[in-house]
Amino acid sequence: MDIFQDPEFGPVRLENFGWTLEQTVTFNGVVLPVRIEPENDDPPQISAVQRQALRYIYSLPPGVLQKAAPAVVQNYEVYREAIGDEEMPPLQTPTEVWQHVQPTYMKVEKHYEVTTPTFFLMAECDWDPEHGLMVRFRQGRADAANQQGELGLTD
Repeated sequence: MDIFQDPEFGPVRLENFGWTLEQTVTFNGVVLPVRIEPENDDPPQISAVQRQALRYIYSLPPGVLQKAAPAVVQNYEVYREAIGDEEMPPLQTPTEVWQHVQPTYMKVEKHYEVTTPTFFLMAECDWDPEHGLMVRFRQGRADAANQQGELGLTD
């Protein structure tokens, strides 16, 4: 099966990177694909908590960059301290951090027993081009940022 039709979110296609919803989302001015790891594989099914995470993705408020900036700034500052501020200048405002982030896609992982709707913004960032950036959103709010693969649903 290379495609399944979700009654709420429409077509979901199996691609090289897994399941991708046909619906996209715009984040920081960039149109992003939304990927999901369905809770059940055969047939693929999106769980209730994953559905809520998707709803949060598709209803991100206009001020999401400002509200999510503190989690990303914290990651920026960790790197800034580690390599020295001559390489990474101090930010004038928290939202300035988004000038150094290049979003690539949103991701909803399997939640298993986790009941808090969670999704991730996957991105490249100027301060860690080797590992990239992963921003976790719980119930639609960014609460942590780290290298890609370093955050889980319940850290």
